[in-house]
Amino acid sequence: MNLKELSLFITDPLIVDVKESSQHILANRFMEKHGLTVEANQKSALVEEPSENYADEDRVALVYEGEFKKGILVIYTGKGLSEQNTEFLLKVLQAVGCSLGDIALVSEQALEGTGLKSLESLAPNKVLVFGRINHPLMQWRKENYEVYSQAESTEYFYADELDEFTDNIPLKKKLWTSLQVLFNIK
Repeated sequence: MNLKELSLFITDPLIVDVKESSQHILANRFMEKHGLTVEANQKSALVEEPSENYADEDRVALVYEGEFKKGILVIYTGKGLSEQNTEFLLKVLQAVGCSLGDIALVSEQALEGTGLKSLESLAPNKVLVFGRINHPLMQWRKENYEVYSQAESTEYFYADELDEFTDNIPLKKKLWTSLQVLFNIK
């Protein structure tokens, strides 16, 4: 059964962990190489080998926190936010009239294995990136604290990592000035 046939039965989105599927493939190859058999209940019918252009194919669904009600995508570097950075980010969002329910909060780690198609499928109105991440999304970054429009209805905003704002009042002011432009606040 191929993926198209399977999609007739499974209508909910599936999330495939690239690292996990790769490990499963390697385990099966090892067992086959050494003449070992895999019990029927341990086989996986849906594991495909990842292609070399995996990021371009966007087979991984984007996982995020929040409800994305206002179509604002916020991306930050690292695996997770510290308590201090979470508090700062929530204050910034509140200042521009947003809450966690209005945004999709995505870590750099959650972006691994996704490409631009995953982001485009969300159709965000605004994309805020805090820090430098390893993703095709960074191709549009020219200068921090400037608002860029790449797609017809999407605005992109790049800033420093959230850790940089901790005790840096001039940088916080620069962020606030730029966010006022992005969110049309006077």
